[in-house]
Amino acid sequence: MVGADRLFVDVSFIDLLKKIYHVEAFELDGLKINIELLSGNKINLLELIRKIWPNPRPGTGKKSQACCSISQYTLPTVVIDSVVLHQGQVQL
Repeated sequence: MVGADRLFVDVSFIDLLKKIYHVEAFELDGLKINIELLSGNKINLLELIRKIWPNPRPGTGKKSQACCSISQYTLPTVVIDSVVLHQGQVQL
């Protein structure tokens, strides 16, 4: 589970025209993360990443596998100027 009391994001829309996600300010208050250790010493949050980017890079000819590394996925260009976290907690 991942949650927060308050989220504020200030995004530059001009950079979206260049296919760049430019976050000028990112603030989270009361971030809460509950991590579960699965069999084989895997973390449950990694499965969420696989659901967000389920397809490998075009042209690799490989299908998604349960043991895939994140390096097989094409991620967008992201620029973040400022990150502020207040009163967060992570539980394992």
